[in-house]
Amino acid sequence: MNRMITRSVQRRLLTFASVAAMAVPIGAIANDASAQQRYHDERADCLSGHRIESRATCLYEARSALRDARHGTLVDVDSEILAANALLRCERVPYDVKSDCERLARGEGVREGSVAEGGVVMWLAEVERSAAIVPTGR
Repeated sequence: MNRMITRSVQRRLLTFASVAAMAVPIGAIANDASAQQRYHDERADCLSGHRIESRATCLYEARSALRDARHGTLVDVDSEILAANALLRCERVPYDVKSDCERLARGEGVREGSVAEGGVVMWLAEVERSAAIVPTGR
């Protein structure tokens, strides 16, 4: 009787383990399907010629993103991390323009263009008021 209980428990454990093992690939399949769809969308965008980078580079990046998504190493970065990175880049600019760089990184100033157009131009416009020049009498 002890063996029957043991075999019954073993069967239940095997059944549970089989079901649990199947649950993991189902989630992985769902993630892979969305990653695959994203890859197809990015690939189509690369082949359309609307990207500024070369077709080869674009396709390479799309394949790399798919590979990283499948391995679970593709990370979406939130806006706080992007803002912190923008400020870190200002550490490398000359001291006399560092404060301007930080202001631009925080979103101040004017921005024109796009990456697709070949670049984003940003600038700050400041009005300096000088002392009034009083003409001397001649």
